[in-house]
Amino acid sequence: MPRKTSFNRPRRSLPPAFTPVKLRSRTDGWSAQVQCAFLAALYCKGSVAGAARHVGRSRASAYALRARKEAQSFASAWDHIM
Repeated sequence: MPRKTSFNRPRRSLPPAFTPVKLRSRTDGWSAQVQCAFLAALYCKGSVAGAARHVGRSRASAYALRARKEAQSFASAWDHIM
């Protein structure tokens, strides 16, 4: 029987510092605090969908933020975590 893989395994290194994507202010948007909390949740959970749910955002909006041309630092931190 194959072993189950735990997605809550400890990571080898801490997430890197990043520069949050500057966006217009919205109560349901990706503020700097939400971006930071998302990356922290991604680090802990190892799942984009789970991290997005944790911060009250959708998986699709997380990928849309990552795809923005001014989000290189955010995308780089995401890649480092995964």
